[in-house]
Amino acid sequence: MNIQAFTPQLRTTDLAASIRFYTEVLGFDVVFRFQDFYAGLSVGNQRLHLKQVDAPDPPSRMCGRANTSICIWK
Repeated sequence: MNIQAFTPQLRTTDLAASIRFYTEVLGFDVVFRFQDFYAGLSVGNQRLHLKQVDAPDPPSRMCGRANTSICIWK
C-alpha cells in the first residue's frame, strides 16, 4: 500500500469561526460547503474537512489530558 495523501476531519462547535480562522489566518481556501455543517478546505496540496458538532468531544483517556493540541506552523 502506498498512501499518497489523507484528509483529516476536524470537529468544531463553530463552523463559521473555524472557516474564518483557516482562511483568514492560515490562508486556506474553501473548496466546498455541504449544507450548514460540513466544509472542505485546502492550501497548496494540503486538505482538511471541518464538521460542525453540537458539543466538544469528551477528553481522551489515551492523551491523559483534557484537550488534544494540534500545532500548525506557517
